[in-house]
Amino acid sequence: MENTENSLILGFASVTPSGLKFENVFYTNEMMIKHGWFELAQRDEGWQIPILYDSKDLSRIMLLDIDSTRSAYPIEDASQKIDSEMRELYFSAIASLKVQLRHNKTNERHFRVVDRGQKPQVKWQSDKDNGFE
Repeated sequence: MENTENSLILGFASVTPSGLKFENVFYTNEMMIKHGWFELAQRDEGWQIPILYDSKDLSRIMLLDIDSTRSAYPIEDASQKIDSEMRELYFSAIASLKVQLRHNKTNERHFRVVDRGQKPQVKWQSDKDNGFE
């Protein structure tokens, strides 16, 4: 395909736990985050998707869908690369926070009303008290 000034080129990007990787730059958008692509890539070892891009301007790539396209933008400025060890620490911290949030949700305290023939009393109980642990 001849690359004129305004032409887009068809390419493939890899969905990874760190973002959508194309030409050693990681991209993202709201749809990828909403649908958990990066978590899925971590669990399922990633996959490739077709994209359109302008070789003269990689500040945006276009994801192809059946009836539309969606833009994705770089996660970081290519001139300010983050050390790979720091990136791993960041994603590890995010994963740890997600585990803590899930754990907190399952250990939330619940209350129930106990009727003993008198004025109802509110009794607090945790999931542990209910046999959920």
